[in-house]
Amino acid sequence: MTMEERPPGDPDWDKKLQDENQVKGRYGELLAAFAFPPHWVVRPIPDDYGLDLELEVFYEVSARAKNGVRRYQTRGEHLYLQVKTTDNLETLELPRGDSSDLPVATFQMSTTDLKLVDRMGASVPVVLLLVDRSKNEIYYVCLTDYVSHYLDGEKTKWREQKSVKIYVPRRNQLTTSGKENELEEHWNYFSRLARRSKLFSAFNLIHHYKEELRNAFPQSGFDGPEPSEKYFEAAIAFIGRFSSYVEEIRRQDVWPVPEDRDWKILHTATSDLDDIYQWCQDMDHRLATRSQTDEGLRTELAELFDRKADWELRRLGTIDLLGRDYQALGRMERLPRTDPFLDFAT
Repeated sequence: MTMEERPPGDPDWDKKLQDENQVKGRYGELLAAFAFPPHWVVRPIPDDYGLDLELEVFYEVSARAKNGVRRYQTRGEHLYLQVKTTDNLETLELPRGDSSDLPVATFQMSTTDLKLVDRMGASVPVVLLLVDRSKNEIYYVCLTDYVSHYLDGEKTKWREQKSVKIYVPRRNQLTTSGKENELEEHWNYFSRLARRSKLFSAFNLIHHYKEELRNAFPQSGFDGPEPSEKYFEAAIAFIGRFSSYVEEIRRQDVWPVPEDRDWKILHTATSDLDDIYQWCQDMDHRLATRSQTDEGLRTELAELFDRKADWELRRLGTIDLLGRDYQALGRMERLPRTDPFLDFAT
């Protein structure tokens, strides 16, 4: 049969057609695109190799409103969405050890899709949006965290399978039951996810500078009863370095303003960084004006610097633990395991 010949009994052989799977997939992507705040930007990814949509978070800038029209600003925060649509959403109660059973929706997912997410690394979040077409409901789970904090812990041989059953907590539903601030809590979670690459960058910077400062800490410069001038010069250089590092850390676009409803520990870290910076300024002034200090107080000044610099370094070390806490707690949020932010909320 040549290309021009009509197949027997097929009246539509020369027409452009789409099948039900394409209709279902497009429906899910359209519904997903409208599930987020209208000022967020959801972009389709034309060449689909496992990622369907890109989400960019925008923030309202009320101070820049013009003629009463609201304006929104991007901070360069993105994540990817993988949309799966079904007409027959399966649900069950998932046992969680000593915790209460968790209502979940289930979906059989290709292992190749999960391996792609795994290869992308922890700093680029990929979120599964599970669309129930029969009820117009959308459920979500961060596949990036699901792979490393659930699959690798619960199902260590999942990579050898063709597909894996995914459990999506039903409380992760991007629709509202009328509960106050319900949708806002979901959107806050997506906003935190989109900020992840910036958080990882900030955590890495804090750790690097903490180690640099520990290595640069002035060794005791006491020659006899009085601290040497060389010691004071080293102390001034150290304070300048400390101040510069803390200032750069404070400039990272991850620290919340007081009214932000964000990871609470970030507010504490912000306050600590402000305190460290202020101490650097005060100590720098004291050291720079040491020639005006009574000779008998120079030793006290050196001892004060030595003691307080060590204390502020320890405080920076506590902030450095943010990266560890984020891995242990932040990446457990909204997973089917016990959620440290929801299950223990008071």
